Amino acid sequence: MVAATVKKMQSRERRANDRRPIARRSTVRDSDRAPSEVLIHELSPGGCRFAASDYAVGDRVLVGLDGAGQVAGQIVWRRHGLVGCVFDEPLDGARFAEAFTGTPVVTGGFAAFEPLPEPVVEKWPVAARLAILFGGATLMWGAIAVVALALG
Repeated sequence: MVAATVKKMQSRERRANDRRPIARRSTVRDSDRAPSEVLIHELSPGGCRFAASDYAVGDRVLVGLDGAGQVAGQIVWRRHGLVGCVFDEPLDGARFAEAFTGTPVVTGGFAAFEPLPEPVVEKWPVAARLAILFGGATLMWGAIAVVALALG
């Protein structure tokens, strides 16, 4: 009798989620929060594949998903100028459906801005404000009197 061992072949595809082709530009930020523009080729609720050469396996990143915000993840593979990123938390159905359905993500180096100072409001003197109030009221009553006399 010959003893045999049966081994289940491991599939190269270990994904639990369906992937959808995207081919859209997005922004990825590394742990230093430095942005870089990438082309996302495929997206699934659990991760994405994008073209980039400046990320290494193990890098922590934030991936901008237009319409669905940013998602934290980690680079898990890198081959031929493409990287695979697994999200820390899978996207729920609604967030996955919203990703890349809106306008493109705006990228660029935006400088920090200083808030504008509160405007200084200078009030007119009390005498001038009272003169305007009483003068306006007198003119309005005069106009009412003229209309009443004209109709009467």
